[in-house]
Amino acid sequence: MRKINKNKLISSVLLLSLALQPITTFAYTKNETVYSNLNYNGTVKEITVNNHLSKLNKETVEDEAVLTKITNLNGEEKYKQENNRLIWDSTGKDIFYQGKAKEELPISISINYYLNGEKTTPKKMLNKKGKVTIKISLENKSYNQTKRLHTPFVVTTGVMFDSTKDTDIEITNGEVTETGTRSMALALAAPGLYDDLKIEELKSLDDITINYNTEKFTLNNIYFVATPKLLEKVDITNLNKVNNLDSSIKTIQKNMDKIDEGAKSLNDGASKIDNGSREISTNLNTVLQAIKKLEVGSNTLNGGLKQTITSLENVKAMLENKDIAGSLANIETLITTNTNTIALLENTNSTLKVNYDTYQLSNFEADEELITYFTSIGLDQNTVGNLLTCKKTYEGNQNIIKLLTINTETLKAMTSSLQEIYQSVNTLIFELNKGLVKLESGSSEISNGLKQVSSGVEKLYGGSITLTEGTKDLKSGADTLSTGISTLNKEGINKLTESSNKLASYSNKVKELVKLSKDYKGYTSSNSNKTTFIYKVKSAK
Repeated sequence: MRKINKNKLISSVLLLSLALQPITTFAYTKNETVYSNLNYNGTVKEITVNNHLSKLNKETVEDEAVLTKITNLNGEEKYKQENNRLIWDSTGKDIFYQGKAKEELPISISINYYLNGEKTTPKKMLNKKGKVTIKISLENKSYNQTKRLHTPFVVTTGVMFDSTKDTDIEITNGEVTETGTRSMALALAAPGLYDDLKIEELKSLDDITINYNTEKFTLNNIYFVATPKLLEKVDITNLNKVNNLDSSIKTIQKNMDKIDEGAKSLNDGASKIDNGSREISTNLNTVLQAIKKLEVGSNTLNGGLKQTITSLENVKAMLENKDIAGSLANIETLITTNTNTIALLENTNSTLKVNYDTYQLSNFEADEELITYFTSIGLDQNTVGNLLTCKKTYEGNQNIIKLLTINTETLKAMTSSLQEIYQSVNTLIFELNKGLVKLESGSSEISNGLKQVSSGVEKLYGGSITLTEGTKDLKSGADTLSTGISTLNKEGINKLTESSNKLASYSNKVKELVKLSKDYKGYTSSNSNKTTFIYKVKSAK
């Protein structure tokens, strides 16, 4: 059977006592106490309302109450009743008066009794021995159709037991305290709160179950004390902080989505460079083989030379044409993408840095160490989870920035190499065209020119092989980067955003519940400063 923490119970009782203190709002103060006598099953037998008017002057006092059989309990003041208005001739002293009511109570109670697992009634159980179970169900009838929320009532349940014959007492959502020959069982309930907030941990607060063993069954009075005023003490400034956090997290999510898209674009560009560098290397190899044919005096010298020029022209076109993968323009675009992505990451980290530095998250090397520490100082599970996500996101972004910076430097080096190739290709084309003219005129200088060309192309080809290996590493790094950022966004930032949205939803509803609590002005009137409901189930002995 689940029990709440003893300290939590004591804190709740203290809150209840605070809620029962007078609150001055009007020219005079009115405290309303509603006493209800219940049958064993929880149905209402009779409702009596006591009203206490205080801070009165010697003048006529107009009060409001939907009551019958009204009696002045402690003075001689007279009153006139006009519908639901009571006009008192005040002497300046407090007025205590009582009346009967038939309005529906805000909390309805249903009680079932079991002996050794069989449903029965208290009268049939009297003086019998066995395992007793009392199941109490509470329903909040105070529902606001406009806000679609219940007025938040907190209900304290109490019952005494004879410890000499009643043992192994357990109560859900509560605590059992032994005082010699007596045991007191106390429990808290908040009917309707789970329906309003849909927080799983609140689901059990609609019911209370008592289990114990008895040698001779009797039933002492069961008391229920309900008040709608506890939640009005909530500090809603903390809820505003939750909304501000939600706004910041949405900004981070937006930036992270841009970073994710940028990383995918970078990966696509790296693939194009990898493919383009291979094609450049292939064309240069074709040039080299053609020149070698020329060097051995092939009869197809003229055709080979033209093929050589055509291949070099292809290389030149690839380097200068923006629509061809692997060109200088494509690499410049990737450098720009890298730079923009680094800026987004740094912008995101500037948002995260406040919490990262405030909570000194860099001091924790392991997740378990962080979770253990912040849980030990009283932070709730959602906050600890958000701090862990903040640490991982911030440090992950720092690593990504380093990787992108290295990639940018690599791309710049590749740009420099490709520019050199571009210049060399232009020179070769020029020289080959000159050689072709001389060949056609029968010049013997072509042989020496071909040797020089062959030597230059070999160097270019060797450089293109190195470039191809570099683009492999770039593609591999870009692929890893894209996968890592996508995973971080999906498993880190997205979950943080979902958690933030949930918290924001809770905070807005709690604000409305606090307002409903503050706006509650009475059971038989609309001008009560404080209303307390006391239900009593009579004893059976």
